[in-house]
Amino acid sequence: MDRVAPHISRALQIRSRFQQASLAAELAAAALDNLSFGIIQVTATGRMESANQAGLAILGSDDGLSLERVGLRARFAPDNSRLQAAIKEAARQTAGARGSGGGSGYLRIRRPSGARSYSVIAAPLGFARPLATSNSTVAMLMVTDPEAGAPLDIRALRTLFGFTPAEARLVNLLVGGRSLPDIARELGISFETARTHLARARAKTETASQVDLVRTVLLALSPLRTIAP
Repeated sequence: MDRVAPHISRALQIRSRFQQASLAAELAAAALDNLSFGIIQVTATGRMESANQAGLAILGSDDGLSLERVGLRARFAPDNSRLQAAIKEAARQTAGARGSGGGSGYLRIRRPSGARSYSVIAAPLGFARPLATSNSTVAMLMVTDPEAGAPLDIRALRTLFGFTPAEARLVNLLVGGRSLPDIARELGISFETARTHLARARAKTETASQVDLVRTVLLALSPLRTIAP
């Protein structure tokens, strides 16, 4: 037993590390699924390795971005050319090379439905990975759908800014791009009452205008504050 015990202990340590790694991966996936924008990880050839729920929904709609047999593709040829160039540039940077300027990491992908274009950021998946190959996960695509209109967390609005329930609902609709008259009709209140809620929300956020109010709220609640170029 004295000879076997160290091996058993080592095996248990290895098993524990694998379990911890698996748990960490599950927690990371759950966190990504809570984001309102798509996260798609791809290889240098565009093959998808993983995606969060928002990313899968975007690909599932087949409206400008789709998964083909050869990998991730944009529907329109000019957009697809820029997308593939951006992925390849991200792959170069993941492998440790400096940016060559061969592909911009900031893209707009048009949609056949006529809906507003997706905004896409292609970023390297870490740096200085000299063993990265065309079959490695080398790029992360962050895809924002301007039509998604994901609602804000009403509880967060109330906690952060001290809004009443009525003020929080109005601000939520403002951030979604609705006009004040439309909001008044949807909430079943008069236009003057809506203006009162707006004025009180601006006072609580110390903002000088409706635009400033929306910007302040979005900055406070955005899950991704800054993305460096």
